[in-house]
Formats: sequence, C-alpha cells, structure tokens
Amino acid sequence: MNEIAPERIAKVPEGHRVRAIAMLPENGILPLDEKSFSDLFGENLPRVGDSVLKPYLVRGLQINEGAQFEVWMHGADLKVFSATLGIGPITRVPIVVFLPRPPTTLYVESPVTAL
Repeated sequence: MNEIAPERIAKVPEGHRVRAIAMLPENGILPLDEKSFSDLFGENLPRVGDSVLKPYLVRGLQINEGAQFEVWMHGADLKVFSATLGIGPITRVPIVVFLPRPPTTLYVESPVTAL
C-alpha cells in the first residue's frame, strides 16, 4: 500500500460539508473539476506536486475535529483512516485527496470501526 502524503489530503471546510456529503455517490468517490473544488473550498484548485494529480472528493469519518486523516492507495483501492485519540460521536467528514488515478473502491475506518 502506498501512503498518500498529508499535503495531498484536505478536509472540506465545515460550512460546506453537508453539501459535499450530498454530492457523494454511493461508492463514496467523486472526481472534482475546478469549479466544484472552488465551490467547496472558496479558492482555486491548487497545484499539488505533479500536474497528473487530480482531486477526488471521498467519504471520511472522524471522532473529533482535531483528527488527522491517513489515506493509502493500493491498486484502485483507497483506504481512509481517521487517526485520533479520545472518544466522541463519529461524524461524517468528506475530504479531498489528490491522486494520480481514480480509485474504484473505498474503505473508510475510524478508530472505533477498526476495533
């Protein structure tokens, strides 16, 4: 599995999360164009390293707002994990991940779902 660098992962801002969640298809993966990215983040699509990287909106779960996301890609599979200490309610937090190719299968875990 290849770990995705933290600078290639961004949480959707809190004020746009309900809309982002509604945008996600059943498989939890949505390629974003420049306008969709700008609508969610209020800024232009950044250049992230290599220009072959494309933004994908994906489903995420977290226990608290301070949680950091770890993302791995293996073939066409994408694994999203919310790394945190502490307890609390699990909330849906969509994230954008910049990837070299589209994922087809998404696995989402939080510390609670991983037990």
